[in-house]
Amino acid sequence: MALSNYLACSIVFSGVFYGWGAGQFARWDRALLYLPLPAAWGAMLVWPRWWLARFHYGPAEWLWRCATQGRVVTLRSPQ
Repeated sequence: MALSNYLACSIVFSGVFYGWGAGQFARWDRALLYLPLPAAWGAMLVWPRWWLARFHYGPAEWLWRCATQGRVVTLRSPQ
């Protein structure tokens, strides 16, 4: 789930700060940059627990595993 968390945060925050998204880079002062951190940390704590209760791997890890093994591996965790 580390790779999936990293990619999710990169996509979300680049959408907020880069020009193709909201374009907020250099518009927020340092204090304002700390506001989205608790939400991001909370999401990184809650989402993997929910996901891994249902699946063996994170979505990015599953794609990586399928690509390296050359076949579709089982994603769903046995209930």
